[in-house]
Amino acid sequence: MKNFIFAVVACATLTGCAVQPREFDESHSVAWNVAREGAIYDIQDRELSAEDFNRINRFEYGYNTAYWGLEMASGPFFSMDLSNALLAGLVLSMFEPDKPAARNSVLSWMPKHMAANEEQARQKLLEIYKKSISRSLNELGFEYSEHTVNGAPNAVYYLFWSDDPEMNCKPLNALPALQKGDFCGVYFEVNRVQSFRTSPIIANLSELNPLDPVWLVTGNSQQSYLYISSGDKSTPPNDVIINKVSENLPDWNFIYTTGNLKRSGKNANNNSIPMSYLSHKGKPMFFVVEKS
Repeated sequence: MKNFIFAVVACATLTGCAVQPREFDESHSVAWNVAREGAIYDIQDRELSAEDFNRINRFEYGYNTAYWGLEMASGPFFSMDLSNALLAGLVLSMFEPDKPAARNSVLSWMPKHMAANEEQARQKLLEIYKKSISRSLNELGFEYSEHTVNGAPNAVYYLFWSDDPEMNCKPLNALPALQKGDFCGVYFEVNRVQSFRTSPIIANLSELNPLDPVWLVTGNSQQSYLYISSGDKSTPPNDVIINKVSENLPDWNFIYTTGNLKRSGKNANNNSIPMSYLSHKGKPMFFVVEKS
């Protein structure tokens, strides 16, 4: 245990460090194991009763914020250990590189043959996410426009809108809607990839094989971001969008999100999961374990 703790502390001091591939830890959730492989080392599982554990993993609460909130108030489901985790995606510059659980990110194990070098790998991954985001917004019935981001060549921003008055997401030509806080968008950025190999944990959840060479993107050192942004007056279905995007990604991708703050408006009961989770192929994976 001392050696493991030392390895994690040492890794935290290195930019872009990735934890070496390891075997599955049966004492923790699948989400926890995947997160550790993606260098999100500061998230902890929550112990739940058998009944609550099964409810969570069956996703019985869906996107019903009100129900989750009621249960959360009594204590059993709130899984975020960092008090500033709820701020993730709002003021990204506030977070230090050694707090990966405090911000939204993506974890990717892209097959090495898809790119010849790191720059090609970044561009390829950006292309993959752009296709997934645009397809997802279209499948969810949104109109959208794609925008480059000044000073961020490996980033993309999608402004999306809907006729649904409860969401209050306005198109770009409805200016000054953006200034009034009536906007909704999806932001993705990939800053760094590194050469690595697939672990047995990731291979078991994807079409990859153990030790396959990959281009790895972790949740550490601000390597990547994916989050839904919106104005103060807008309530987009954040988690619905995140899970749809992950559904349309190759199975070697996972989206980590801290939970969101969009709980106002009449449609709030249909747009939030107030817990940290990983999304994989359209399904949330929670940091929960059954009490022994």
